[in-house]
Amino acid sequence: MMAKCFLEKGRIVPQFINNLPGKDWALSVLKRHKNSYGQRLVTNIEKARATVSKETVNNYFTNLEQTLKEIPSNIFNYDETNVSDDPGKKWGIYRRGVKYPEKICNHSKSATTIMVCRSVDGTLLPPCIIYKSIHLYDTWKQGGAVVSDDVGTIVQIVDG
Repeated sequence: MMAKCFLEKGRIVPQFINNLPGKDWALSVLKRHKNSYGQRLVTNIEKARATVSKETVNNYFTNLEQTLKEIPSNIFNYDETNVSDDPGKKWGIYRRGVKYPEKICNHSKSATTIMVCRSVDGTLLPPCIIYKSIHLYDTWKQGGAVVSDDVGTIVQIVDG
């Protein structure tokens, strides 16, 4: 679009439809200037977040600093990590025409979530392990309290 805006200011290139360069032109520019430009995946951001000013960000951190000084033992942050035992895809040799090559195994994959929580003053709470399962091995339950919710997710709080 930058090239189109530039061309709209007084120059018409007959090869471009509606004075808009095509994909081939853009790729050739990238190829000629590969040390300066490159293609990247773009992350979407809402318009409201993109218009946040420097002053707004500075005010937020000033306010946060004052809040953290007053009651650090009452402010907590937690992070969760998903651990998956996905066996992954493997290459295989199949007869031509096989539409869905599949490998039969006891399970396809499962996931366990581990949550860790810490206060601003450094107090670390015991980690919480969430299993998406109704039935657990006894070894999974050692050293912690087990709680079940309506979905059947088992929560184990590791003491220690």
